[in-house]
Parts: sequence; C-alpha cells; structure tokens
Amino acid sequence: MDNNTFFETDFSEYEKTMLRLAVLYRDDGAFTLDRKDIEELSTLLEIDYYRLEKVLLLFEEEISQFTQYFSLCKIGKDEPIFDYYLFEIIVNFHFICKYLNQISYQDDYADLENNLDLFLKISHHFEIINMKSAAYEYMSGRDFQYGSLIYSNNDFAPQNVITQLRIFLTREYYKQNKIILPIIYQILNYEFYTRSNTLYLICLTQIIKHSPYYNKDICDIAEGLYYHLLFMLKNARIISIRVNTLSQSIVSKPELRTKKDNTTRLQILYGYANYDTYSIRLDLAHEGEGFVHYNNKSPGGVRCCIFDETEYRSIISKHPQMADCFIRYGDRWMLKERVNCEISKEDKTLYEIIRTEKEHDPVLRKDYSEDAVVAFVHLIGKMLPQNCFLPIDRDEVNSKHCFSCDKIMKDVIYLYAAYFSCHEKAYAKLVERIVEKAICYNIITESEKIEYSCIDGISIIVECVKKRILD
Repeated sequence: MDNNTFFETDFSEYEKTMLRLAVLYRDDGAFTLDRKDIEELSTLLEIDYYRLEKVLLLFEEEISQFTQYFSLCKIGKDEPIFDYYLFEIIVNFHFICKYLNQISYQDDYADLENNLDLFLKISHHFEIINMKSAAYEYMSGRDFQYGSLIYSNNDFAPQNVITQLRIFLTREYYKQNKIILPIIYQILNYEFYTRSNTLYLICLTQIIKHSPYYNKDICDIAEGLYYHLLFMLKNARIISIRVNTLSQSIVSKPELRTKKDNTTRLQILYGYANYDTYSIRLDLAHEGEGFVHYNNKSPGGVRCCIFDETEYRSIISKHPQMADCFIRYGDRWMLKERVNCEISKEDKTLYEIIRTEKEHDPVLRKDYSEDAVVAFVHLIGKMLPQNCFLPIDRDEVNSKHCFSCDKIMKDVIYLYAAYFSCHEKAYAKLVERIVEKAICYNIITESEKIEYSCIDGISIIVECVKKRILD
C-alpha cells in the first residue's frame, strides 16, 4: 500500500483515532513492536493489519506526511500533546495478555525461571498503564489529582509474591517448597488478569473522550463513564466483561421492552479487595425505567448502586440505625444483603426505601439519544478482547460462575498464606473447603473428592473455575 493509496482511504472516526495514536506512538513509544505484535494488535483493535503496519513501521521521510494527515495538534505553540501515552497503554495491555498466556503451571525449575521473568514483565507493564493513565489526565487537563490513579493503595502488592518467587531459585528451597508453586502462579495470574481488565476498560473511555474525531455526545458519554468507572472500580478487579453486539430494539416504546429486546448493552462482573463481588449492567430504557441506567446486583440479588461518601453520610445522619446496613470499600458504600442486617421490622421498610431509590441509577447526568449510547458501547467493544463478545448473561449463569471463582480464589490465597505460616490444620481445612466448594459449584463430583484433595487438584480446580467465566 503506497502513501497515495493510503491517504485516499475513507477512514472512519474510529480508524482515524487509532491510527493517529499509532503514528504518535511510532515516534515516541517505549516498546519496539514486531510484525507479530502488530498483527495481534490489529486483531485486538479491529484495525486492518496493513494500515496499522503502515503507520507503525514508517520510514523517517514518511513521518511528516502522516502527522500532517492526522492533524496532530499542539498545546500552545511548542508543547506536544502526549497522546502516544494512550496507544502505549494499549501496547502494554497487549503484552500483559501475551505474557499471561505464556505462564506455565508446572513445578519444574525451568518453568520457575521463565515464569519469574514473565511476571516481572507483567508487573512492569501494569505499573506503566496505571501511571500513564493518570499522567495523561494531568497532561491534558493540567490538574493532576491523586484520584486519577486507578490503583492507589497497597491492597495489591504483587511484587511481594514475585520477590518470594526469587527465593525459589535457591535449589534447596525449591526442592522443599516446589509443591506450592502452581498455586503461586495461579494467584498472580488471576490478580493481574482481573486488575488489568480494570485498567484497560477505564483507559478505553479515556481514548474515546480525548479523541478529536468523535462528535461531542460520544466524547461526553465517554467522559461521564470515565469518571464513574474510576469511582466504582478504583483499586477493584474486573472478572468478566460482556458486550452486547446483537441488534437492540430501540424503535419500540421503552415501556414495552423487556430483556429479550437486548436492552442490556454492557455487563461487568467486578469485585473489591475483600473478594466481595457484584454484577453491573448498562441498560437502555425498558419497562419501568424510561432512561439509560445501571442495574447493580450482589450475589444474593440485592439491587442497589454504589453510594458515595456524601450520600452515605446524608442517610445515616437522618437514620443512624442504618449504619450497620452498609459495607465500605474505600470512599464507596454498598448496602449489605438484608439477611446480613440486624434491623427491626420498621427498619426493613426503610431499608427497602433506601435501596429502591438507588436501584436504577442514571448512568449520565445529561440525556443522550439511545443511538449515541449504543454507538459508544460499540466503540468500547471494538477495543476489547474477543473473550468479551459472549452473549449477555440474562439468566445470570456467568454471574454465579464469577462469584464462585472469586470465592474459591479467596480461599486459595488463604491456603497460600497457611502454607508459608506452617499452619498445618488451617492448610488442611482450606484444602477441604476448596474441594467442597468445587463440588457445590459442580466443578468436580463427590466421587472425585479424594483425587482433588491435594495441591495439584486445587490447581486444576482453579483452572476449571477460571475457564467457566470465559465460556
């Protein structure tokens, strides 16, 4: 493809956005990309390989022509926009996924050295995304806020576990403790996978909101969702994302629509550091709700969105007896399931009033056409991995699998801690508990209980439960 043919192409707003970022990355990006990387990025981003290759492997004499075509603007006279950060975020996410897929779950010494190297690389790419996402907001708005960091606390400290892996390089230590290596690999893989999902999804809204090519409604929707996701998912994990690519019924009257009309466009299964997990859906207007809204659910089926600090304080200042009905996640508050609240009969009525007022939270402060919302979700979907293009979980089967996966992973982390604290009784009890949960969740059968009551069995259970959330 020569330059004249390239510039005669009728690019979409999406292609202009991504190719413009790629041109900038070509000049300033930190990581060298080979043709295999470009091929995988073109698949991830749904960009024609030859177009992406053209802008990422430019000859020096072609640079000025491409930068002029994609209207690379300046802040002031001499200060360049740091838009290449946004493509670098995509590149880093690509490498995280690539390296996670290369992890081996065997306890061989050769696998140990290779896995340690891979986890160090993954951790490096993870930190770059976290830092550059916040830095870009500063560069574009000149108003750096600590809150712009997606991960800003010490709940996730993979370096501690990675450092421990280094100790296994000592042959004697390796021989004595290699049995636990598959569990360490599983924990690191799961924690990096779920948190990288969070980083990437929030960064996708950044890419859209800062694009010079989309119309104002699309950019405003992206900005609104960016701040909401940053609030909801700060220091959190995304276990599963599903995007609805089926045609939606937006011609019929909203009050006549049901879930069969594909009103749910985006579904996210997410959780916090204590392994509490929730399901949130982005819905178009339907029966009972005449606007674009969220549906948020706990595993027990409590329908309620997140309360911010101001909302929470306002409620308990009027009704102090309701304080024990909330659970705190940083500066966010969620209603507990009612069965877990010790409240009077009268207060149960109050609980329902508080809950129903937040049951269907408006997604955006301003009304936008449903066409604009659908178009925005479509853009998000174009940049998400292929495993996100699964049917929306109408019957909540996948939600249950995600909740189950998180519960098992919580016990697996406790098992890891019990092993290194030499707490044999706790270790044995946790193995038994994980196996019992696997039976309860129909991962294994009762007759297989003894077979799976070991580290290798636990590792297989984890693999099975993780695979479920992608099926």
